[in-house]
Amino acid sequence: MSARARMLAGFAGANAIILLVALLVWQGRPPSPPLIQGVLLPQARSVADFELIDHNDRGFTNADLQGRWHLVSYGFTTCPDICPTTLSQLAQVAEQLQGSGAGLEDDLRVVF
Repeated sequence: MSARARMLAGFAGANAIILLVALLVWQGRPPSPPLIQGVLLPQARSVADFELIDHNDRGFTNADLQGRWHLVSYGFTTCPDICPTTLSQLAQVAEQLQGSGAGLEDDLRVVF
């Protein structure tokens, strides 16, 4: 085998190894977090005691949040533009999550 052929074989082998390493690194990368406008809390956090009044004039406390997943957002008492849009987006996300097979059919609540 000539020197030129050995050199070309070496370059081809080195490029193949570089490509293989790059592929393995790319495959082993951690998944990117979801693109959301909000805060993703990967670990559960305790919530200080609170008491609010809901839209049915009943009490709502942190005990009402236990045992279920919640999508939490906030709004204002007079909010003609943003709040309806936010509620619509929350309803769409809840529908997509419930239809995703993630087991959220009965466990997901939206708190606005």
